[in-house]
Amino acid sequence: QLHRFLLNKRETMSRGVKRLLILVAASVISIAAILYFTVDERTAEALVDVRPLFLLALLGLWIVTLVFDAGSIMLYTRGTDERIGFFPALKTTTIRIFFNLLTPFAIGGQPVSVYSLHREGVPSGKGSSIVVMKLITLAAFTQIGALISFLLFNDRISNITALNKIIMVSGIAGVATILLLTLGFIYPQILVKTITVTNKLLHAIRIVKHPRRIRRQVIMQAATARRSFKRYFSHHLGLFISGTFLNGLVYVAQLVMLWLILLGLGINVTFMTGIVLASMLLFLLTFMPTPGAIGLGEAIFFLLFSKTIPTYMIGIAIVLWRFFFHYLSAILGAVNSSHYLSDMLVRKQAA
Repeated sequence: QLHRFLLNKRETMSRGVKRLLILVAASVISIAAILYFTVDERTAEALVDVRPLFLLALLGLWIVTLVFDAGSIMLYTRGTDERIGFFPALKTTTIRIFFNLLTPFAIGGQPVSVYSLHREGVPSGKGSSIVVMKLITLAAFTQIGALISFLLFNDRISNITALNKIIMVSGIAGVATILLLTLGFIYPQILVKTITVTNKLLHAIRIVKHPRRIRRQVIMQAATARRSFKRYFSHHLGLFISGTFLNGLVYVAQLVMLWLILLGLGINVTFMTGIVLASMLLFLLTFMPTPGAIGLGEAIFFLLFSKTIPTYMIGIAIVLWRFFFHYLSAILGAVNSSHYLSDMLVRKQAA
């Protein structure tokens, strides 16, 4: 049995490494292609004027974003009558970002966050309410920010018909997701039914081996999650508001980060224009079907910012955005998850 366990562990680790290498290769190819078609002699001249202080400011804003994110996890956790320290919360944040980057539609980070919280002593049911509450509130900020930008500042957004259709479809999908998650807590039978159908589909394509076992676990944890959800409003409203406020600051910091990238590269763009375009970018990235929105994310960035950023600088802007918004946090997430990644992969294969 030990020999079989080690073989399974080795096999799942090998698959995980292969998927990660494929993702890295796809990212490198995507960015290299953009740089190849956009960089010219004017790019080098413009980069000479970039000050090191600009990169330090981006690094500082990235740290602030992680601190706010971890702080919101701590507050939401206390709202379930559990406690978690700052560094375990920070680890959960980076792990979530890492697995979101590895999965289509950025969905992989949510179950892994529940697993990470469970490893820190938070029951899975309460962990589910923490993760979903954070997801709902951040999605709400993203939806509202994009809606305001689209309605009030439509003239600053690309008027490409295909992009407008993507915005409309993404908006409908976002509202439906928030509504489904909220109703899932209020009426657990909806959540159980959704998980049951999902399990059957995953079982049909041989991703999940024992759907009935998972369904039983979901039913038990759904009850705990529903109680935790209700306590946010009946006993811990202050903690809920504080956690949501920090989640809002995470969103604001992400918007400012993108505007700061443009400003640091010497691109003459007003604060409002930068924030409007950034809000639309974050909104559209949520619904990209490729892992980490690779390829599609860069295409959306190009469509949104092509009228604002000179062609010879847009590739550099994309590289900086990817690095500070995704890759830097994902690198920390990969390091933080390495000590139990193999164990989680074996559990996934057993399920």
